[in-house]
Amino acid sequence: MKTAPGPVDVLVVYQHLPHYRYGVFKALQEDQRLRVRYCADLESKDGSIATIRPEQVDRFTRLRNVWLGPILVQVGIFRAILTHRPAVVVFLGDYRYLTTWVASVVARALRVRVLFWTQGWRMHESDATGKLDDEALRKNYQAMSEVHKAMFEASLQTRKDILAVLTPEQREQLGRGWGRR
Repeated sequence: MKTAPGPVDVLVVYQHLPHYRYGVFKALQEDQRLRVRYCADLESKDGSIATIRPEQVDRFTRLRNVWLGPILVQVGIFRAILTHRPAVVVFLGDYRYLTTWVASVVARALRVRVLFWTQGWRMHESDATGKLDDEALRKNYQAMSEVHKAMFEASLQTRKDILAVLTPEQREQLGRGWGRR
């Protein structure tokens, strides 16, 4: 008789834990199939968004947010991934969160499944009368293609950079299937 597998370890990485997500965070941590750990700083960037206190969630790892203009660097995220070794990491998909993109490549190298929690990007695809604007659609498609290509190229370069600093033993541990499931 097969035994049911244990809960899946999930790391949810946020810039801070906003109060308006409490219901979602609570539902995730109450799901018996998951063992969720939240990683975030304690306060929002400018203090304008009320945050959930760490003791309001079952498992919490504090990160330290460092803002370089509009770019976010989250100190502690790599340690959290390496220490907790989750099966899944959920990142916010904000292009300004630099460590999100680097950490997602590192997580994939460690064979951790990576998911992005995002909002849809709204594109102006119709004019004021509601007619589709073919030129705007083409322009939006081209812009998204360029972003996708830039992200792909950056991930290839990051992979090379990571491989360059690994020992032969660490490279062997990664095996041949870099990024494969």
